[in-house]
Amino acid sequence: MKTLLEKAGVKITAYEAVKPGASNYTSTVKKLEATNPDAIYSVVYFPEGGLIAKEMNTSSSKVKCVADYASDDPGFVTTAGKAAAQNCPVVGVPSPGDFPTGGSFDASYQKEFGEGPGTWSSYVYDSVNLLADCVKSAGGFDNTPNADGSTTAQTDGSTALTKCLNETKDWKGVTGSVTIDPANGNRNPATVVLLATDSSGALHVDQDWANAVGAPY
Repeated sequence: MKTLLEKAGVKITAYEAVKPGASNYTSTVKKLEATNPDAIYSVVYFPEGGLIAKEMNTSSSKVKCVADYASDDPGFVTTAGKAAAQNCPVVGVPSPGDFPTGGSFDASYQKEFGEGPGTWSSYVYDSVNLLADCVKSAGGFDNTPNADGSTTAQTDGSTALTKCLNETKDWKGVTGSVTIDPANGNRNPATVVLLATDSSGALHVDQDWANAVGAPY
């Protein structure tokens, strides 16, 4: 992350590693604040991210707090406390209910499991459905496509299933339109957003950010 930020022209005033599992990160935050940055960007999992946000919320410094992807979890808010979490936006993914069709997914999930979906539930749901669609299209897991449209059993990984997944374009799911980059198997583009903690203590897409960049949430 440090290298990517520097390549983008961001000046890094300090870079400090933290040990997971500590009871607080007071000394680390103070050390970073002393370098007079515009913001402290914490690339840590939510237990540590929550504690860092909590510390920064009680600090007299005006340095802004931003938490990275791994802090995108309800535990971030629980650990930091709502006020501290509201003072520290998270770079993450939309909550299930933030997607245009997420409301019905959220309701169905709660009806089925008796609780709301987690951060990645809608992504898992889409991933399984996309895989199932391609398995159906390929005629199984180990078939390779022939020129005439038929398939032949194959075990070297060059399967019709792999071809279908690699060629996925504009597949529609709960999380929106899905296109796969065959070079790495990743979704392109990734649905990375800025999240804010609302009055109920839940993480949702920051509407000011969404309006500023034209994000469809």
